[in-house]
Parts: sequence; structure tokens; C-alpha cells
Amino acid sequence: MIVTDATDTIVFDSRQATGNNYLTQPFGDRLRIHEWQTDSAICRLVQHTAFEDAEDAIAFPASIQPTQGELDARTYEPLPSRVQSLRVGLVQLAGHVRLLSGFNTVLTPDETKLSGLQRVTKLTLSATPGSGLGAIPAASRPTS
Repeated sequence: MIVTDATDTIVFDSRQATGNNYLTQPFGDRLRIHEWQTDSAICRLVQHTAFEDAEDAIAFPASIQPTQGELDARTYEPLPSRVQSLRVGLVQLAGHVRLLSGFNTVLTPDETKLSGLQRVTKLTLSATPGSGLGAIPAASRPTS
């Protein structure tokens, strides 16, 4: 599903919601809720799956262009701000970043919890001489 504004700018594209980012559930006997989550938004759609009387059934077109296109506030939900990149010294990392324990450090993830549709995982970094991969090998130590 693609939602555009009055200038044909795409404001939501369900094709960006992959994997577990699509949910569907029945809502009563004749409605189904579809929900897509992308990196920047959540969009919900209510589908009529049945009509009270068969003679009331209507075939809807594939493209609908309403005369008043304001979305109900319950259908579109911007996601809260989140980490977009990490900076270590002069190096900035973005995208998928893999954090690992190293020399004298141990990185421990705590339990992952769901806050709405957002996963929240706290990380504990402990730095103790000899922990993690152990002490830095002598050959790798800087000399003065």
C-alpha cells in the first residue's frame, strides 16, 4: 500500500515493511486490521471483509483518491527518535552495527523487552583488566 500526499510525494510505502513488520488481526466478524511498520512510521488499515447484507456489497477500485485526504490520527503513527549512528573518535558508523566484547572488555545484553512495537535492549559494558578476550597481546601493544 502506498500513501501519497496532494503533491504525489510518498508519505508511506508498505513495501519498506519487511519480515515481522507486518501484522494482521481480525476485528469483530467483518473487519480485519492490517498494520505495517517501517523505520520511520506505522500505518494501519481497516479492511471490510463482509457486509451485513449481501446486496450492500461494494467493489472498491484499486486506487482511491479522496476529495478530503486527511488521515485519521489513529491510522498513522510516527515512531519515536532512535539511534541513527554511533561515533567512536573520528569514525561514525551507521546501518547495522555489530558490537562485540574485546580485549579487557565484556559486552553483555540484558533481556530484550517490547515497548509497543519497539524492541528495547540494554547493554552493559564492563572493562576489567584481563576480561573479554584477555589482555592485549604484547605484540599488539603500542611502544613508547
